[in-house]
Amino acid sequence: MKERDVYVDVAKGICILLIVCIHAEVFGVIGMPVTFIAVPIFFFMSGFYDRSESPINKWLPKALRTLILPAIIWLVIARILGGGLTYIKTHALLPITVNVYNPSEWNGPTWFLFALLYAKLCVWILSKVPVSQYLLLPVTYLIGYCGSNYQMPLLIDEGLAALPIYYTGKILHTRIISLTVKWQTLSISIVGLILFITHTVYYAIVPIGNGNYTPSYVVSILTVQSTFFLVFFISIKLKNCSVLDNLGRRSLGIMVIHAPLCHISAAILNRLFEKGSGLWIACFLLAYVLIVVISYYLTVIIERKQPILLGKK
Repeated sequence: MKERDVYVDVAKGICILLIVCIHAEVFGVIGMPVTFIAVPIFFFMSGFYDRSESPINKWLPKALRTLILPAIIWLVIARILGGGLTYIKTHALLPITVNVYNPSEWNGPTWFLFALLYAKLCVWILSKVPVSQYLLLPVTYLIGYCGSNYQMPLLIDEGLAALPIYYTGKILHTRIISLTVKWQTLSISIVGLILFITHTVYYAIVPIGNGNYTPSYVVSILTVQSTFFLVFFISIKLKNCSVLDNLGRRSLGIMVIHAPLCHISAAILNRLFEKGSGLWIACFLLAYVLIVVISYYLTVIIERKQPILLGKK
């Protein structure tokens, strides 16, 4: 059996903590300048192990089981919890509706799984073109530009917007460590992070918000990808950190479980305290830690008892 890339699991652990920040309401109040690099880097790392150039019957059934099945299951769970919270507050049942432009609105993070499937399908199609994968890279940027600027139903635009990042991860996987240890790469990565934090250059892949880049598409996407190497540098240095390693190994479970917990914590804390007050912030930061811990241990239990909920056999 091939040995796991521990630094990748650690990087996933770092990024899943940032993704929970996105959905924990407190970070929208106190600021979250770096959190949105987490989503692109997850697409980047997903490309590391892409095998979608093989016959479609070899990878599509597994992709449907590991991506779409858990996405649908946790959408339903989140819809039930969301409807329950609404009923408690208003004593009225919400009508069952589907937003065709963002069908994952009841569990925000699940859109990532749908978009990932579209990216894999695009790679499979591109693999039929008899040219070097490096020559296909500009094509993925053109497709990504369309996804970033034209809204499409069923999260198709998010999948297209993610394609160049996913494909770059596929190409660079075997060279990540050698590139990361170069001081030139690390220096560029630090500059890129500064530009991103200050919003001088910005790029995000989010439902109904693609096209949110500054100052231009190519500059913004290249800059955000440059920041990834700093994350990998940190993850290599922390490769013996079992906490981050374990979080990364269970990042899928944490991704789909934490959002409903964030909604529940917001519903409670927003009724108890004035939003933005010092006590509200303190309690929400504590809630953030609890959400991560609960999501992690629920994932462990599900993996043992009902792995199908996470697309596992």
